[in-house]
Amino acid sequence: MKSAFPSQGPSTLIVAYLLLLSSGCVANYTLRKDFAAEVSSSQPSGAELAVSIEPGLGFRDDYTASRNMVSLEDQVTVIQGTSPLLLTISNPSTGIITVDWDHSVFVDSSGNSYKLLYPNSGQLDPSVEAIKKPPTPVIAPRAKLVVPVLPEATGAWLQNRGFFLPRVVGEKKDLRVLLATAGGKQPHTEVALQVVCKSSSITRSPEPPFPGHGKRCLASLGCAEGTQCLDSMCVDPNLPPPERKKFRIRHEPCAADEECVFSNCSSATKTCGSAEPLARQ
Repeated sequence: MKSAFPSQGPSTLIVAYLLLLSSGCVANYTLRKDFAAEVSSSQPSGAELAVSIEPGLGFRDDYTASRNMVSLEDQVTVIQGTSPLLLTISNPSTGIITVDWDHSVFVDSSGNSYKLLYPNSGQLDPSVEAIKKPPTPVIAPRAKLVVPVLPEATGAWLQNRGFFLPRVVGEKKDLRVLLATAGGKQPHTEVALQVVCKSSSITRSPEPPFPGHGKRCLASLGCAEGTQCLDSMCVDPNLPPPERKKFRIRHEPCAADEECVFSNCSSATKTCGSAEPLARQ
């Protein structure tokens, strides 16, 4: 008896694959990392201005992933958060000292120098402004000034302004702030800062569930709580090792055809290929 359905040849399967890829079958995930850090400061003896810093610091990173549930490819967005450093600048002398904010600098743990940003400097994100006008450049005798500052993000750091902060528990970052001054005996005042990451926590979106044991890890977001991402696959250490099948995506290294989500493992490049184009009629 002849089947009512047409045979499923290779061209039919390729068409079905391409249709699924474009069908919008996408799952969206979010992940939030919260960090708490401690900050300490020190200055060389004889500094003209006394500079201290708020000891507690909190910041967060936000991750968003959209997974194509057919190809298992992920589109990831990462927003690296930051927090301004709250400086208290005191003038113990009997004379007026002026801070030249436009010529003051921030030095990161690698020794790179950045322009110092402060409220209303034109570039500091309004969401982290603690005051609505630029800090006064003049510090009266036996008076103090409290102002939040950040380094200017440049180049690769434009979208990640928290690049100077530690994100691994126990990690330390040694920073420096140099304030250009006038009216005193010294051309600048320097303060050394040490930022130590003390704790971190992760919050995952509840739906859809994050990939579990034996599933492909989400790029940058990882796996469900209690599982580890090992060689692109989520693994629960309390369960038997999962079978490694259909978990590698296009262009990833592979050892056998069964590892690839779609297509074969190329013998020439040892990577998973992509769907071959339809033959011309």
